[in-house]
Amino acid sequence: MVSGNVLKTDMLNGVEMVRVEYSTLFLDKKKKTKRLQENVSSDRIRPQQPFEKLGERLSFELMDKVEAYHNDGWCSGQVE
Repeated sequence: MVSGNVLKTDMLNGVEMVRVEYSTLFLDKKKKTKRLQENVSSDRIRPQQPFEKLGERLSFELMDKVEAYHNDGWCSGQVE
């Protein structure tokens, strides 16, 4: 499981453990023909990030929890 990153997935099935299919991770990174699937605990599943409006400026303060899209996935962090 990719730890510390939040990746876009499609839930395939399950209750306590769910099968997910990653939207941006592939078994063959060069061909990108088969998406990576794995089982994850349902407590790690959350809604998709809301989209920002074009031109909208966001402001952050020290210690705010944030997420940034990097290397095909969302990484969580904190403003320092």
